[in-house]
Amino acid sequence: MPVQRPELPYLASVEPYLRSIHSSGKFTNFGPLERDLVSRFAKFFSVSETQVALCANATLAIAGATSIAEPKSWILPSFTFVATPHAVALGGGDIQFADVVSGKWSIAPGARSDIGYVSVAPFGSPPEIESWGALKTVVHDAAASIGAESNLSKLPERHAVIYSLHATKVLGSGEGAVVIFGSAEDTRRFRAWTNFGFSSSRESRFQSANAKMSEIQAAYVHAALDGWRREKEEWLEARQLAQNLEIAHNLSPLLKNSNPVSPYWIVEFPTVLDCERFEHLMRNSGIETRRWWGQGCHRMPAFAHVKRSPLPVTTSIGSRYLGLPMARSYGSKQYDFISQVLSKAKL
Repeated sequence: MPVQRPELPYLASVEPYLRSIHSSGKFTNFGPLERDLVSRFAKFFSVSETQVALCANATLAIAGATSIAEPKSWILPSFTFVATPHAVALGGGDIQFADVVSGKWSIAPGARSDIGYVSVAPFGSPPEIESWGALKTVVHDAAASIGAESNLSKLPERHAVIYSLHATKVLGSGEGAVVIFGSAEDTRRFRAWTNFGFSSSRESRFQSANAKMSEIQAAYVHAALDGWRREKEEWLEARQLAQNLEIAHNLSPLLKNSNPVSPYWIVEFPTVLDCERFEHLMRNSGIETRRWWGQGCHRMPAFAHVKRSPLPVTTSIGSRYLGLPMARSYGSKQYDFISQVLSKAKL
């Protein structure tokens, strides 16, 4: 039983969009489907179309959002997926790891105005826009949080919120990202960054990348949005089944009262020994689990050199949490199986 089972839109729902691509002869470089998708996401997040940009993937989106910002030094959590620090480094930024707050599992807003912050919304929870409102430059890594359907109409001017459209995420479309900026100027500059620094001319004006969303990617995203109501209901049904098991077997969710439309089911254990025992039990029963963010990025060889503040909370939670199976296609049969395994173990 895999910990995730990605599901893309059915081919029949994508086909009309693919046909329109061939009819237009436009396959990339801000084509008709990409432009229409900007309009749809503007409505989805209650913002102006001038605040919406699309990207080939979320890692490149974070790289671009930090690259076009003024600060060149960034504080971000060690308790995050490695894509976050890799992206900031790719954008040319210097990184410093900070500890997360217990229970929230995200970093607290800082006080320095001369640096940038990357606030990570953990495991599908909504980005904490209001908490960070006083900070000048913040990139909100909300990769798995698009299911929260946040209203971003009051997003501060120098902030950006990044959502992933990867196959494993909510509204999974194979790959891609949507970025909401607090200002039209940042949107314009980011779109230029995704296109070799071109903006209204063939002159490359600053260091940049090729990170555009292709029309084929956009086709899958359109189809996913067409089926959003059905997909949302399926996520809610799967979440309810998981919550029933939490109650029945006294499992503690990592995030209390979190967004229910999330592709993750994360459980926290009181001790390292409890966590390891549970992990072995699941593995021996053919049920996959995953420590999504490992024990923190600072433990990874790629980031061993990165400066960091003391990380006691990250160190503690990094060895006491597990991701359990969560997928729209999982129903009573799959969760009953997990329940039977837990009952036999008498956890």
